[in-house]
Amino acid sequence: MEGVTPAQSCPNTISSTVAVTTVVAKAPATPTRTKPATKPKIEFVSPVALPSGEELSIEQAAELRRTVGGVVVALAGDEDVGKTTLIASLYDRFLDAPWAGFRFAGSETLVGFEKRLHLARMASGASKQDTDRTPRASPVHFLHLCLGRLQSSERQNLILADLPGERFRDSADNQDTCRKELKHIKYADRLALCLDGEKLIDLKARQGAVSLIKGLLGNLLEVGHLDRSSVVDVLITKWDRVLSDQKSALHTAFIDKTEAMLRTEFADRLGCLTCFRVAARPDETSDLGLCHQMDVVLSHWLAPKQPMAMPPLQFDVPADLRESERYLYRRLPQYVARKEK
Repeated sequence: MEGVTPAQSCPNTISSTVAVTTVVAKAPATPTRTKPATKPKIEFVSPVALPSGEELSIEQAAELRRTVGGVVVALAGDEDVGKTTLIASLYDRFLDAPWAGFRFAGSETLVGFEKRLHLARMASGASKQDTDRTPRASPVHFLHLCLGRLQSSERQNLILADLPGERFRDSADNQDTCRKELKHIKYADRLALCLDGEKLIDLKARQGAVSLIKGLLGNLLEVGHLDRSSVVDVLITKWDRVLSDQKSALHTAFIDKTEAMLRTEFADRLGCLTCFRVAARPDETSDLGLCHQMDVVLSHWLAPKQPMAMPPLQFDVPADLRESERYLYRRLPQYVARKEK
């Protein structure tokens, strides 16, 4: 230091013995960035269960009938008899306007109906109207129509069973096959048995077609799928082909005999047997309209059920009646028919 000797004599000097604390400024800590928590994906669940529109399985049809009620009609018949065409044409008939005293009120199987009607639409590009056949390996499917009566607010549900025709041919020949493949008929309210009118005007094919119907009815009764409470409708399909044939009168006479034969052999073993002559989708050259006579059939299907009359009980009158039996005779005479010895 200038002018001070020695330098240590300066009062402002700091002795080397004093500890000097060096403060080092630390850089500010870099804040750690935490990843934001991922938000859980929220799946939207519709409060209203919407139907897929496809055909119903046996379980779905049973659930539908349990919740809303309805009439289950099982259609039976040989392949190419027109079962699928009949089902699809019923739906098609209601698209334009009310019909047969009913109006269209909804369906759980709109997609299933439209698939069956595709080849009958101009959009299909087909040269003529047609209907896809039900595949042989296809399980039994059900289609649904909800119809409202024009004269009231009542709605009725019609559930139609669709099954490949090959299974009915096999079931007509074998009772074990009938018992296994056609067990759904046991739970149907009505059986619509289709007989091909086009085969009935073919002299070579008519007997085989009639034999198949007889064999099928007989086996259904034998295996217990039908009984004295069953309602059976015999539908002579493709009636426009019968009327347009040159020998229409002769064919009609044969069909009359066939219907009479079916009534004679099976009417007493069933609750009801009725015959109809229908044309689901007549040829363009025919004068018959779409679903010819199906309005009558539909009215029968959806008619209120009539209570079945209970047949009187019949038994031998014992020589010495107990008091309980005397009471039965006195109080319930309308249910007891005495069979005196």
